[in-house]
Amino acid sequence: LWVSLFEKAWAKINGCYARIASGGHCGEAFDALTESYTELIHVQGYVDRRELLWNKLKKEKENNYVMCAGSKHFGLWDNNGLISNHAYTLMNLYELREENLKLVKLRNPWGEKEFIGDWSDKSPKWTNEIKKKVNFDEAKDDGIFYMSYDDFIKYYAIVEVLKIREGYGTVASCKVKKTEAHKCQIIKFVINEKKHIFINLYQKNPRIIIPKISYLFLPVFTLLP
Repeated sequence: LWVSLFEKAWAKINGCYARIASGGHCGEAFDALTESYTELIHVQGYVDRRELLWNKLKKEKENNYVMCAGSKHFGLWDNNGLISNHAYTLMNLYELREENLKLVKLRNPWGEKEFIGDWSDKSPKWTNEIKKKVNFDEAKDDGIFYMSYDDFIKYYAIVEVLKIREGYGTVASCKVKKTEAHKCQIIKFVINEKKHIFINLYQKNPRIIIPKISYLFLPVFTLLP
């Protein structure tokens, strides 16, 4: 029941159900539910640095962060079992050194429609030994599937990592408005203890802005030293 209630609240925030039917990023829901930092990783930026991305994702999983992966846009003839521009839960990553194999475990939140390539449920590549190493249960249409890391790079565009775990919380927040009198505002943070800190900057989502209102949406960019 709580899922339907959250959906209704999300539709209310965005104006109507029609406005939330066009998709979006998992990070939008993460931010609304937790007020915590979500890191957006562009997979294609790591095509030539695959080991770097693998180590990063492994570290995020070890930190027990929630991760989602967004599939690419597929054409009509891409018969891979995946849904185009769709969000999947990134459940786990496995590195089998003896087999020189990296596998990614994902789940379609629909609970059905799975990948049908190498290392999918009915793939002939599976052995009993590898199944035990990656906790492969049984072949069933439950939305959970595996694929090679190379295929993951091939078929997925983004990974979103929710940086929250037990002990994390929102310490402070403030609202910044741009006016003629205050075109530039500086916010000072004073950290009294050594902490693991994420700083978020939000702005209105263009989806919730009424078209008739004169509001120019410009994306926010972060400049780091």
